[in-house]
Amino acid sequence: MLKKIATRFAAAGLVGGVALAGVVAAPANAEETGCEVYTTLADWDLSSTSEDGTGHNEIVEQEGDDLLHVWTDATGHRKAAGYYELTPAMPLANATDFALDWTGTTPAPGGQLVVDLDGDGTADGTLVIEPVYSGNIWLSVPAGGTWVSIPAAPHAPGGGGYPNQGSFAEWTAAYENAQVLAFGYSLGSGITGDGTISSISVDGCAYTFGADVPVSAAPQDQPAATGETAAVETEAAKDELAETGFEGTQGLVGLAALVAGFALVGAGVVRRRRAAAE
Repeated sequence: MLKKIATRFAAAGLVGGVALAGVVAAPANAEETGCEVYTTLADWDLSSTSEDGTGHNEIVEQEGDDLLHVWTDATGHRKAAGYYELTPAMPLANATDFALDWTGTTPAPGGQLVVDLDGDGTADGTLVIEPVYSGNIWLSVPAGGTWVSIPAAPHAPGGGGYPNQGSFAEWTAAYENAQVLAFGYSLGSGITGDGTISSISVDGCAYTFGADVPVSAAPQDQPAATGETAAVETEAAKDELAETGFEGTQGLVGLAALVAGFALVGAGVVRRRRAAAE
């Protein structure tokens, strides 16, 4: 059974949730924000997806819209994830409007914010946004250090029981200069799920998905197959030269000489006529 899920966070915490709970914040879209970034799979880092082939990410079309289809298999490592790098990085305080528009099984993919907490340009971990934890955003530390406590981080109770977790307001208060290096989504690991993401919104901009950008068609007032037309014209010119006994470069040189000869003869005739008239 597919469910429509939308997550929206504000500085004070979670203000969106699961549709069945009756608390849904519509995800930001291009019409609301006035900003839309069109992306293809090539723009996303999918390297965190399971290496055993049990996680999948692909672009699909449904009812005229391009969506990101994300799913995992019934067994195996089961993780499908993608990250979009931000250049330049974004202040963490600007990412409190993060929204992921998901239609599919529960739980939905977790929102991902790869953060540089101390401002040295290096990722210190990933803030994971999951509606099931009632607004508590937890920090996944690299190299398997999820359960390592970081003194300066918020340590709010509840949620998933992670040592470093709190609301957006608590995270931005603890790290005023924190930067977001990339954002994304992650379904799993160890979760079987299936659904589509229509957009991910952050900092007032909706990031949508689609196939590769098609090559623009030739203008209507120009031949569509310019190369073919030129080839036909070249062959016609060669045929015409062949009929006059001239081919290739030598033929063109001979033709030029013939035209020059006619010009000289014509000039001589004119001079004789002028001399006779005098």
